[in-house]
Amino acid sequence: MQERFQRCAMRCQDMARESMSYDATTLEQEKAQGKMNGCMDVCGKEFLGKVPKLKTDIIAALNRM
Repeated sequence: MQERFQRCAMRCQDMARESMSYDATTLEQEKAQGKMNGCMDVCGKEFLGKVPKLKTDIIAALNRM
C-alpha cells in the first residue's frame, strides 16, 4: 500500500512539473504547487478510504495463523 501511495505522489509531482515551463515564473511555480497539493489531497483521501479493508485483511490473515 505504501508503494502505491508513493506512485500516486510521483504522478502528482510529474503533473506539477509538466505544468511549468523550463524557466518557470514564481506564479507558475505557485500554480504548480497548488496542483501538487490538490493531487496529493486526492491521493490521501483515496488511500485513507482503503484503510478499513486493509485492516480487515490483516485481521483475517492473523486469525488464520
